[in-house]
Amino acid sequence: MIACIGLLYIVLSWLAGWYLLTKWRNKDFLSISRHAATSLQTRLLFAVVLVGLGAVFYGWLGFWLAPRLGLDIAFRILIGITFVLQAVTGLVPDIQGWKRTVHKLAAWSMALMFLLIGWALSLASNQTKVSQLVCLVLASYMVAGVLAVLSRRYKAHFLWLQASYVLALELIVLVSAYLR
Repeated sequence: MIACIGLLYIVLSWLAGWYLLTKWRNKDFLSISRHAATSLQTRLLFAVVLVGLGAVFYGWLGFWLAPRLGLDIAFRILIGITFVLQAVTGLVPDIQGWKRTVHKLAAWSMALMFLLIGWALSLASNQTKVSQLVCLVLASYMVAGVLAVLSRRYKAHFLWLQASYVLALELIVLVSAYLR
C-alpha cells in the first residue's frame, strides 16, 4: 500500500488542478496560483493539496522512494526544503501586496527545487537504464521549460508551461518509482 502513495498523490493533485482550472476558469490568469487565489474556497483547496497531501507525498519520497533509489541525506534535505517552499506557496495566496511577493519568491524557488529533484531522481544509482533514459528526457524538458519561461517569449502560454513542468516532474517520480 505504501508503494501506491506517490501515484495516489499525483492522481489527486491533477484532479484538484483540473477542478480548480475548469471551475474557476479565467483566461486572464496565467498561472495555477492566480487561479487558486480567486476565492476562499480555491485557496483552501490549493492549501490542502500543496500542504496536506504534499506532506504525505514528500514523506513518501524521503522514506520510501529515496532508499530504493540509493539517494542519501542530501536528497532528503532537498525535498525537505522543497516541501517548506511548497507549504509557503500553498498558504500564502498570490494576491496584491506583500503576499504576492512572498508567494512568488516561494513558488519560483520551489520550481527550481523541482528541477533539482527531477535531476537527482534521473541520475539515481538504482534506476534501470530504461527508466533513467525516460527520466533524463523529462528532466531535459523541464530545463527547456525554464528557459522558455525565462525568455519571456512564451508569456501567453505560461499556464501550460507551468502545468507541463509539474507533470514532467511527476512523471519522473512515477517512472522512478514504478518502472523497474
